Amino acid sequence: MRRKIYSDKKEKILIEAIKVFIDKGKYGARMQKIADKAKINKAMLHYYFTDKDTLYEKSLEYIFTNLFLRVKDFIDEEETALGKINKFVDIYIDFISENIGIARFIAREMADGGQVVKKVMRNLTRQENIFIPLRFIDIIDRAKKDGEIRNVDTVHTLISIIGMSVFYFIGKPVMDAIWKIKPEEQESFIRARKECIIDFINHGLRMQARGNN
Repeated sequence: MRRKIYSDKKEKILIEAIKVFIDKGKYGARMQKIADKAKINKAMLHYYFTDKDTLYEKSLEYIFTNLFLRVKDFIDEEETALGKINKFVDIYIDFISENIGIARFIAREMADGGQVVKKVMRNLTRQENIFIPLRFIDIIDRAKKDGEIRNVDTVHTLISIIGMSVFYFIGKPVMDAIWKIKPEEQESFIRARKECIIDFINHGLRMQARGNN
């Protein structure tokens, strides 16, 4: 998470809070522990973030905003829809693999009903320059109209792309046990995972040689 969207102090708190939420969950996390990690006193923590619920919400907002801003940097540079989608997979997997616990953090929020992340997404949809999912809907719809890709269902295609990209990280302990992936093999496995997903997407979305949908 490299893009700065808060002051240095707030960003430091959010980064440490995310680590604690990953480790302890929303209900097990303690504000004092987060303050200690951020090397500030608890009063200062409450000055920046009123309570744990606020800090939890802002932590999720920080994660998604950083991801969307990272994607935004390239989305207008790639010339083709497939190029944009392939680059998204590359960046998305890099983003998660930088801190694999992020996938677990988000999955836990979903398992709890996802009310907070839904609120975060509603807020981000109001920031059109940041909210990337809607941009990808336009990209795929335009690519279908222009004959660049097959006439697929746009939303289900996007869900499938996201699912393929994130599932390994959510199920990592089970996946590693099943496929006997050793720690020293992680980097090469993730690189191969990217290549496999991109290959799957390209073959699934490209128009057939005869021009059939």
